[in-house]
Amino acid sequence: MEELLVNYLKNNCIGYDNRQKAYQLMKIVDIKDHKTFRNLIEDIRQSNNKIFICSEAGSNGGYWLPTTKEEVETTIDHLEARAWEMIKTAKILREKVGM
Repeated sequence: MEELLVNYLKNNCIGYDNRQKAYQLMKIVDIKDHKTFRNLIEDIRQSNNKIFICSEAGSNGGYWLPTTKEEVETTIDHLEARAWEMIKTAKILREKVGM
């Protein structure tokens, strides 16, 4: 699955303007649920290969391989912002239960 997705991205999703929605990519790799797909993206991102998959959430979002440093920075900024929100939520929940 990983190789199939990476090859598809390399051939069809170079640069932001060629991004594709998750549901489109899920059809390519025959994945039925979003959680499995997100795990696949995470596995590729965390692997030792040099593949950098960019993403953007929302109605205009999608996945693509970057062509500029700005596309890379935007994805990293987005991931860091999500991580900080999760940490903030965890802190609030700890306070609620007195931990």
